[in-house]
Amino acid sequence: MVVKVVAFDMDGVLVEGQSSWVTVHFALGTDNEAGYRAYTAGLIDDHQFMRSDIALWLERGVDHIDDVRRILDRVPLFPGAAQTVRTLREWGFRTVIVSGGLDLLAGRIGRELGIDVVLANGLETFEDGHLTGRGILRVPLLNKRAPLAVTVSRMGDDVRLVSIGDSAVDIAMFMISDLSIAFNPRDRVVSEGATRTVFSGDLTAVLEYIAPDVPAGNTDGWILDDMTATEIFRDHRGTPNDP
Repeated sequence: MVVKVVAFDMDGVLVEGQSSWVTVHFALGTDNEAGYRAYTAGLIDDHQFMRSDIALWLERGVDHIDDVRRILDRVPLFPGAAQTVRTLREWGFRTVIVSGGLDLLAGRIGRELGIDVVLANGLETFEDGHLTGRGILRVPLLNKRAPLAVTVSRMGDDVRLVSIGDSAVDIAMFMISDLSIAFNPRDRVVSEGATRTVFSGDLTAVLEYIAPDVPAGNTDGWILDDMTATEIFRDHRGTPNDP
């Protein structure tokens, strides 16, 4: 039996705004440009990048997970997101969020939309909810294909995968998909890596390209080299912490 799956990037696709990490920085008046530059230069890893973000929040007195949740609770859905997911479910698709953003937002969006699987990064806390200063890595920024591939493999032996994203780091998802859609792509390389490109202020615009029955495509990207994804991102980088 064929299992049909749609994998969504979150920020800029299911919700407005380009990065949930940056949303928190903006609300607090902080800026992690230094951490971003160190990360894109390969000087720090994902764990260190997250710690550098959280350290800035702690300096501003934001030391409890509820403080961060309140900021992210204000992030709105992208227009058409609810209708898009509802239609896909009616067509028999399973849905996945794959985001390098924060699970505080991804979890809420997943619940609101009825998403089947939510993959996003978290904030480590003590038992009382105060931040430890460390992040929880589930979706490496430069390797979104890895958690997606594991998730899809658990859904069945015959999967038809559609992926939708807007940034260079989503190309890793595109390369393991039967159909990939660059939704309001941030630069040309995203479009070049996708099967289709859609510019719209309403996410339902992608539905015309997703037939109820997705044909099998070229999934040679299962063997995508990690360095390829890394170089794509560093050559065409976008917003700091962009998932």
